[in-house]
Amino acid sequence: MFFSGEHKISNLYDSHVHWMYTGQVLQSWNLKKIKDPLEILQEKLLPHYFRGDWVVGFGWDESFWPKNFIIHRNFLDSKFSQQPVFLSRNDGHSSWVNTAGLKKLGLWLPNLNRADIVVDDSGWPTGHLKEKAHIEALYQLPEFSADQKRQQLLIAAQHFNRNGFTHIRDMTSSLDQWKMNQQLLKEGQLFLHVEHWFVCESVTSLEKVIEAALDCKKDENSMMKLRGVKLFVDGSLGSHTAFISQPYSGQDQSGQMNWSTEDIAYCMEKIWSHGLEIALHSIGDECTHQIVDTARKVYAKGTQGRLHLEHVEILRPETIQMMKSLHVRCHLQPCHWFSDSAWLETKLPKLYDHAFPWRSLEKSKIAFSFGSDSPIEPSSFLSNLKAVDLADKKKIFKPQHPVINYHTYPYQDSESAETVIIDDEIKTISFKNPYG
Repeated sequence: MFFSGEHKISNLYDSHVHWMYTGQVLQSWNLKKIKDPLEILQEKLLPHYFRGDWVVGFGWDESFWPKNFIIHRNFLDSKFSQQPVFLSRNDGHSSWVNTAGLKKLGLWLPNLNRADIVVDDSGWPTGHLKEKAHIEALYQLPEFSADQKRQQLLIAAQHFNRNGFTHIRDMTSSLDQWKMNQQLLKEGQLFLHVEHWFVCESVTSLEKVIEAALDCKKDENSMMKLRGVKLFVDGSLGSHTAFISQPYSGQDQSGQMNWSTEDIAYCMEKIWSHGLEIALHSIGDECTHQIVDTARKVYAKGTQGRLHLEHVEILRPETIQMMKSLHVRCHLQPCHWFSDSAWLETKLPKLYDHAFPWRSLEKSKIAFSFGSDSPIEPSSFLSNLKAVDLADKKKIFKPQHPVINYHTYPYQDSESAETVIIDDEIKTISFKNPYG
């Protein structure tokens, strides 16, 4: 038990969530508990599994399935011959699509010659889409209605509240989502402090994203903040697309960066020059090293600002030393230990000592916060406490300071809120709504 008796915690903070996507996943087909892909074919389809005419699910992880199983459209086609199917992997960086889905997406073509679209020996797509192809496909799915999106935000907010959180940092926000947040607060339906980060997909869209962010900053209040712009720079360890400094064990690849360092530097300069902050999704050690090196070069040219590094699951000591000259905060998710620990040491034997680097960051006095990456992992403060303890037993040593320090909202720009925990159960949350 972590909390015996009654404890009151101020401003309990999940520093990395995907707010609307959490609501979508809570209402979709949950594939996280599937231990054999045959269960997919046996599932009775429910109305909330559909997005338009697509069957949509989230959470599969082939590392828990028979080792000889291959992700292929033919398997899904045996049940879904006419209906398009889109199933997202548990890391949110790849998907599994059937033939009908590939046809709808315009991907039913041989020899596409794209690293993000897996093909079979005949040159035809297997239906396994990674990174950019996965994101492009996701955006082609039928749009949710405004009422559906509003409901998704409310369902997710209630999920965060049930787990004790009064503050979240939303890493995939948008202008529409900002407006919905504002309306829900005015109606007295939302009990959550939210930091919004707008996603930039490409250099060509940067100016538009910055303009929207600056407009929203004019309407900030104590429960709504617009922090800055987010870039997805690398992928995930589970999909072998996080950019690491050596090949994955048994593989001839070491991942990739989705942005060039030149484009990252350009975005840093533009975003910081407008007084906004920048956050970069970076899981692999080599990706983070190149980002930090790029930031130092931008600083040296005279443009400076706040840098946020998302996930940094693998981080080399020399990169941490380079961070000391920057205004940087890292955001880590201890709960990823539950998903990654089964294969982490085998897949990354020479980098394992640099995994989940909270102790190294703490020693170097680099600011960091803890979150969940919801819906990739459930949003749970107590789950993170347990993960830190379990990792400590595997020589990924826990922080020397209390974990609660890294789950507390780190700024002074919001009303104070309180979470009451009694014997490891979340009992109540309370705070003041600026709209009354």
